Amino acid sequence: MRVVAFLIDGLLAQGAFVVATIYAVTTATPSVDMYGNATSDPTALGDLLLAASWFAMIGIWIWNRSVRRGRTGQSVGKSAMRIRLISAASGQPVGLGLAFGRDCAHVLESSFFSLGYLWPLWDPMNQTFSDKICSTVVVTA
Repeated sequence: MRVVAFLIDGLLAQGAFVVATIYAVTTATPSVDMYGNATSDPTALGDLLLAASWFAMIGIWIWNRSVRRGRTGQSVGKSAMRIRLISAASGQPVGLGLAFGRDCAHVLESSFFSLGYLWPLWDPMNQTFSDKICSTVVVTA
């Protein structure tokens, strides 16, 4: 369920970026400088849209994974899968800072052949490495 929730969150954040990228690529007007090298016009609408969509993607990711999940315990994906991130000690949502810190701790999970992501398969509390570092658990809502 966690994997599906993560994929939903990724699609939410990357959806606008993918649409903008497709638009920018299909409407690009290539030009050539005096040496025959391909160049692009940095003021073209497609390039500006691409840059704006990049910032929008980062903003949506931070809002969904840190702000929303920190306040309610659920990102959009976790809400769809009916699971919740809570503090192991208090049973309450973890707050913005810890939710962001937990996302940063995911870097450790990808170390050692992504063993940290697989850890919930045999851990009695179904915790990943970042859950253990931040003292959080994912429970059914």
